[in-house]
Amino acid sequence: SLFDYIWWRQVFMAGAFNQYGFVKVMVSDSDGKVLYGLGTIKRKAGLETEYNFMVTDGKGGYKHTDLRWKFEANDENKDNPFNPARGWSDIKRIDDKVSVFWFGSRYERTFSELKGKKSAKLHVALGFINGNPLVTRMYVDGIKYRKDNVAFGYNIPNPYGVGSNIVINGENKTFLVDNIAKLNHVVDYSKWLKIPVGTSTLEISTSSWNNIKPTFSIAFEERWL
Repeated sequence: SLFDYIWWRQVFMAGAFNQYGFVKVMVSDSDGKVLYGLGTIKRKAGLETEYNFMVTDGKGGYKHTDLRWKFEANDENKDNPFNPARGWSDIKRIDDKVSVFWFGSRYERTFSELKGKKSAKLHVALGFINGNPLVTRMYVDGIKYRKDNVAFGYNIPNPYGVGSNIVINGENKTFLVDNIAKLNHVVDYSKWLKIPVGTSTLEISTSSWNNIKPTFSIAFEERWL
């Protein structure tokens, strides 16, 4: 495919300063050569950890890009997007255009190295460094791959595949798909759901081609004004 979407949840939290390790989510071509991917690596003493996006170097290996960040591998929300309570990540590729999720924001870049090169396999690797103690909590506990088949970011066949969890919050006006913000999926000028005083009827319709009924749940809190 030239149009990939990859979602996963990973946890990366060290229990001691002298622990090391890495998690890599990578995509290769039909020849088994690296195309692109993201790597989380703790390579030195302390808590500082790197999160790096990589692309092919054209020689079978990879090179780092300017999509590089650092975080502290502790349990604090302000320091670590991969603490046990969070860890949701994704990559969207549209041929040579890539969008990466990091700490609540999206970062987009164009990489000529990817132009016209089809992905073939998805790889997940976890490992240690030079025999040092491994990071205490370092794992991937969920991953999804979607082939979009279209050369644009919207109107894909079904952005909410089987097993997706969509949460629409009318109080803080957020739209989450598998815990990642997707506010651009909300139609312009649409109204957020509000339940008026009295008895209400809520109608939910699905696409004509849908064969499996989604499971819906609604939670609301009565307010006194």
